[in-house]
Amino acid sequence: MLDGVGKDMEVVVQEEVTGCGIAASAALAGLSYAEARSRASALGIHASDTSLWSDTEYVRTLLREFGISVSPKETPFESWEQLPDKALLYSPLNGE
Repeated sequence: MLDGVGKDMEVVVQEEVTGCGIAASAALAGLSYAEARSRASALGIHASDTSLWSDTEYVRTLLREFGISVSPKETPFESWEQLPDKALLYSPLNGE
């Protein structure tokens, strides 16, 4: 994992309605939304792709591209106490 990731994080404004994964990844990596979106695009990751809304592999791929180590698979939430020091939690829009 990058040294200092998450320390003194800057706010990254989500510039697209469905760009939350890109914005969260940018914040963790210390990048602007525009830089993260550009690098995501180079990987074939676009906020307009509806599969991003339910498949966390895209965000994990983007975080790896930024040099941030991530779990190889999605881990179901069980409790706040079991979360690692840094975690992104997915909350579906439809409440599932």
